[in-house]
Amino acid sequence: MKNTRFLFGILISLSVSAHAAVVIIPTLKTSSVATTTFKLSTTLIAPLVKGNSVNLDYGKGLKAMKCFEQNCTLSSNIVTLGESVDYKIGIYNSKKALQGGLQTGKYSVSGMTTTYDTVENTPVSHVGIASTMVKFTANLSAPLIKNYSVKVDYGKGLKAMTCSGKTCVLSSNTLPDGVSATYEVGMYKGSVLQDETINGSYVLASPPPPITQASYTKISNSGTALDDTATQGTGDTDWACTKDNKTGLIWEVKTTDKGLHDANSIYSWYEPNAAQNSGNAGKQNGGNCRESHCDTYAYKNAVNAKKLCGAENWRLPTRNELMSLVYCSDNKYTVLGDKLTGYICTNGKSVDAPTLNVTYFPNIPKDYLVWTSTQDTKSNSSALIVHFSDGYVDDYGKFFSNRVFLVHR
Repeated sequence: MKNTRFLFGILISLSVSAHAAVVIIPTLKTSSVATTTFKLSTTLIAPLVKGNSVNLDYGKGLKAMKCFEQNCTLSSNIVTLGESVDYKIGIYNSKKALQGGLQTGKYSVSGMTTTYDTVENTPVSHVGIASTMVKFTANLSAPLIKNYSVKVDYGKGLKAMTCSGKTCVLSSNTLPDGVSATYEVGMYKGSVLQDETINGSYVLASPPPPITQASYTKISNSGTALDDTATQGTGDTDWACTKDNKTGLIWEVKTTDKGLHDANSIYSWYEPNAAQNSGNAGKQNGGNCRESHCDTYAYKNAVNAKKLCGAENWRLPTRNELMSLVYCSDNKYTVLGDKLTGYICTNGKSVDAPTLNVTYFPNIPKDYLVWTSTQDTKSNSSALIVHFSDGYVDDYGKFFSNRVFLVHR
């Protein structure tokens, strides 16, 4: 497993008196930890149409995912350690013909990192990859003898390992709350530690890299790239949008000019297309804004009509896309996996607000709550938002009013 440290014990053979049989006292030689299974999950924006299925290809050919309502999962112990593996998820009909676009990404089982590349018009709104089992292994210099045992402490207290011959193992799906953890393996006689423990660490998820200036590019009203010295304005060569160079997504930049893009405007969640609203269109014109009706659908149309930064395909971001803007000032991130809501910033109550790069996203108040297109899987009257006050993903009733960051690729 990535970052696992291997420490080697000393082989010791002790003998009794010259007239007795030689007894080999076992000592720990090595210890290791590995992820043995992983789970991929996806959330659909609407239930599957009869005859369709969600299929995943992670280098092993198409595999059907198990779906319950709008949640689909697939678990596998066929892992590729230490490599970056591509995966593709799509909706297929009974003849295995792809319906719409694919959602693609990469994962590394050794580091459990995930990058997202959401394709427009795909019914997949969220993909998560999570380790569901870790396996600790200890190798001995000799088989165990009576009253001796091998125990591991990985943050849950001492747990006895199961030994056969010179190998001891323990598997657990009780994973640490953070992204990394330490463990200690020791040889015990009864409850007394014999010699020293072998210590190591393992990583279940790599946090996103710190945001740097090189991560973003300023974009003009006409759609051209600008120098970092560019300032906001209404001219063709003035700054109006920001491109995330990691994801390729281009985001609108809010203003304080009391116009269409004013940072203080709020909008109710509204989407009249039945294929995209999970059976609940939300509330029309329920916010407080300028130069458009005050709902997400009307605002999107108004921005497209004005061809902001030369584009006409502006839309609400998905949960994962909006999450990619979250910046935690202490660089400590939590991977939500298949949980729809929760803290992105591990220490959400103590990080600097707003939790995004204010150099490239200026004019944002500390208490900024922003709509996504991803809807709550438990209630079609709610959609997900991102709190840029503390880096938290939450669900909100569509009739409430929140801010909007439009995006396009």
